[in-house]
Amino acid sequence: ARVQVEGLDFQVHQSDFGVTLELSSTGDYEPATRASCLRVLGPGMVFLDIGAHVGLFALPAAKVLGEQGIVHAFEPNPDNRAMLEANVLTNRLNNVWVHAEAICDQVGKAVLSCSSFNTGDHRLADMPSRTSVEVDTTTVDSWCRRHEVHPDVIKMDVQGAEPQVIAGMQELLQGERPLHVFLEFTPSLLKSAGVDPL
Repeated sequence: ARVQVEGLDFQVHQSDFGVTLELSSTGDYEPATRASCLRVLGPGMVFLDIGAHVGLFALPAAKVLGEQGIVHAFEPNPDNRAMLEANVLTNRLNNVWVHAEAICDQVGKAVLSCSSFNTGDHRLADMPSRTSVEVDTTTVDSWCRRHEVHPDVIKMDVQGAEPQVIAGMQELLQGERPLHVFLEFTPSLLKSAGVDPL
């Protein structure tokens, strides 16, 4: 299935009951959140998209950032990542770098439990009812140190693992550099991950 968002062409999962269903029903996906995110971006900035899916935030951000800016898009699910990479190529964006690591609170390996009907609902949790794939993990602080990256804006949508991502970016949060963070807050997902939403 192919859609257009922000003047960009996207390949999306045809039978997906999450992102694709919202796109086909409304013609867009999280427009208010994306607009808020794009508003704080400017040419030359660095944007981290944690849980990039097929690029509905990463690619519009790349257009705003221009050739001097860069998007680092993290997507651990192989199928989503393949579509993300294809979308980057289709739209001829040279400032998007796609990474396979799952961002959390540790460097190592983890199990990504994959939803069979919602490609935006893969989770860093052991869910026996789902198929799973082993993925490499890292933290924002570790990855940024290793690659000498200084992000200006971070978007994270990681299905209840947001507290883990935040735990792994304490150096960045305590730094003096201005930083905008957009994150999904879903109490039911946080509870299922063993976190108190309060």
